[in-house]
Amino acid sequence: MKDPRRERWLSGFTLLEIVVVLVIVAVLAGFAVPFISGMMREAAMRAPVEELQDLAKIVRLRAITEQRPYEIVFTQEGFFGQTYKFYVTDGEPEVEKEEPAADGEETPKPTEDDETSAETPANADEAEAEKQLPPPGLVDYRFAPEMTVRLLYWGRSQWVEPLPEGERAKAGQGRWVFQPSGLCNPLRVHFRKGNAWIEIAFNPLTADVQDEHHYFPE
Repeated sequence: MKDPRRERWLSGFTLLEIVVVLVIVAVLAGFAVPFISGMMREAAMRAPVEELQDLAKIVRLRAITEQRPYEIVFTQEGFFGQTYKFYVTDGEPEVEKEEPAADGEETPKPTEDDETSAETPANADEAEAEKQLPPPGLVDYRFAPEMTVRLLYWGRSQWVEPLPEGERAKAGQGRWVFQPSGLCNPLRVHFRKGNAWIEIAFNPLTADVQDEHHYFPE
């Protein structure tokens, strides 16, 4: 005698059963996709925040250890750390100038050792390229496409938008200074990409994040 249940099992799934399963999978996917998308959007917004937090700790430690001021420079393309540079009114970094020889004194001629140590054009280009790079460990972070940043300094009521990469020195815009004592300028940073944004404030004593507000649309 044949078992009807075995025959039904061997016959496979019915069309109705397959449709029901597909509907269940579609419903579950409908709930999961926005959740996953929101997590990815939040992770993308938090990436520059985490990089900035780490860089602030490194810069502060270097300022204390080396007993000289450091700074984090923001541009429209990203941010990086470097030793503090004093800029004159024309926007160019101040450089040490050789003092002219006193009256009646001859300008010393370069010795053979000086000529040997002189940079060749190729080495000069390499040296100039190295000067443009941040010191080791002071990451040069680049924003993702469409990411923007603006800064609010202590005592100011207007947000500041950093200048493009080639104009970062002008007017001191986009510079966050760390003193050898470990103190830094109070600063609030606002990152935005589309409708999503995250805003953080740093403690001037420790350079830690002391306040955060954010909005990640679903």
